[in-house]
Amino acid sequence: MTTAELTRRYRRSTLALRAATLRDLQRLWPAFRPDDPIETFTVLLAGVEPLVQRDRTRAAGLASAYLQAHRQEAGVPGPVDVRLAESAPAEQVARSLHFTTVGAVQIARRAGKTLDYAASSARVQTMGSVGRLVLNAGRETVLSTVNADRRILGWQRVTSGGCEWCRMLAGRGAAYKSEGTSSFDAHDHCVCSAEPVYR
Repeated sequence: MTTAELTRRYRRSTLALRAATLRDLQRLWPAFRPDDPIETFTVLLAGVEPLVQRDRTRAAGLASAYLQAHRQEAGVPGPVDVRLAESAPAEQVARSLHFTTVGAVQIARRAGKTLDYAASSARVQTMGSVGRLVLNAGRETVLSTVNADRRILGWQRVTSGGCEWCRMLAGRGAAYKSEGTSSFDAHDHCVCSAEPVYR
């Protein structure tokens, strides 16, 4: 198997994880009511925060296995010192969820939208945010490992090609450590991943 094939397989596994995360989010979503967003937000957060942390651990684990297999396939000797992503700060999860639920409903209602519209908008925004928070653990694991490993030159963005912003970033080529490794710049609903560059 080539490194390109490994990367495609890794990306499919992260997409499967994201899909599972969002299915679990859908089951939690009825706890949030757009007619009482402030009170029901805390109930939703109580379920979403552990979901995010659980699946971030899974995303970091997928990235760890990928990094080890990628190095072996690239023919680079020695083990990978994988730097696993940490849990997301609880305040970050709460702030992000508040913006996509309470904030989204309030914005929609001020614009004269119906409660149904506000609820739908909040749900879509929350799915994008939760997916980003989870998949960021894989991206953080790859980038932290790249930065700590002298045998890795940098990393490159792997994208589905569906987002013009992501295509533009990917088109810049690899981010080399010698040039100062940039941040990944994932957006909500982003499904891009990072691939280490050895040569």
